Amino acid sequence: MPISYIKKCQKINANGKLKEIYLAKVSYNTYVTENTLAEEISKMSTASVADVKLVLAALEDRISFHIAGGDVVKLQTLGAFYPTIRAQAVDNPDMVNQHTIKTKGVRFEPSPAFRERIKQTGVHLADTRVFDAVSHPNTKVEKK
Repeated sequence: MPISYIKKCQKINANGKLKEIYLAKVSYNTYVTENTLAEEISKMSTASVADVKLVLAALEDRISFHIAGGDVVKLQTLGAFYPTIRAQAVDNPDMVNQHTIKTKGVRFEPSPAFRERIKQTGVHLADTRVFDAVSHPNTKVEKK
């Protein structure tokens, strides 16, 4: 199944002049939930939906535990999760402390097989219209 995209018009400042550029932007289809994944995995295995949900919950718990402890979590078939921080730059090394750290997060790096599968995926133009930065609802992931 290909990845859908739309054409997006974006305004940028180029040498003091406002300029329009056009680029492809992913158009998300649907949100796949843990329930959907659990049902799909259950059909592929001998595990029940409840068992798969338990494993997914335990996996999230253990990954977040290790990331919070500064560990890199590497899953051979999926990829690696790295703890990240964003910090404010300061003029003096003595000023670098926990207060200069603005956000903490996690970065996912897919395994070689995962990366190759995505690389081999086709793309499909979902809509021939050109959208501005806010007019197409399926280009942003809703935080829930």
